[in-house]
Amino acid sequence: MKSKAIILAATCAFALAFAGCSDSVVGTDDEATTTLVKKVKPPPVPDDDPTDFRSVTVTFMDDAGDRIRSDGRGDYVDGNCGVWANIGNFADARFDPDREYKPKLARSCGDPRALVFEFPDWRGTRTVGAFMNINKIDNLAPGQFFTDSAQFNVCNTLVFEEVKTTRNSETTWTVTTNGASDVAVCADGSVYAMPFTLTITE
Repeated sequence: MKSKAIILAATCAFALAFAGCSDSVVGTDDEATTTLVKKVKPPPVPDDDPTDFRSVTVTFMDDAGDRIRSDGRGDYVDGNCGVWANIGNFADARFDPDREYKPKLARSCGDPRALVFEFPDWRGTRTVGAFMNINKIDNLAPGQFFTDSAQFNVCNTLVFEEVKTTRNSETTWTVTTNGASDVAVCADGSVYAMPFTLTITE
């Protein structure tokens, strides 16, 4: 009888390691669980986020004597016939007449849009899909104006140190050169008088 009790105790002790002779089972809720990491909602995107682009229309005035002009096919409307134009990049106005142009647009739009640059030297007249950037125009309040830089990616970057930008209303700006501000410098150091006038409409 004593030997049977010893055998039963030994059996229970052995089985205890495998959850026998116990009211708890390994792997159940009696065991500690892993704490789940709570997903944190990302902070809101600031208003000056460079990816927050607002579409605009760019209109070159093509006044007599302008040396930077439109291609003669009307306004440049963002998203129309391959035109890319917006206010973004921390308040800058950016524009590229053919950035989004695809061959399938040829049937409805014809050739890619472009700008005309008339250089008063051996460079002559060039019609190209040049990118344009005019700094910080969205920092102006309606009725205000300031001078800041503008650039076009032609002649390896044509840079105007100052052009006059006037905010006419909440949604319209005029950008113009006049006198000394006509001066633009190419990356190779060449200096030109390159007047232009345009409006930007949101």
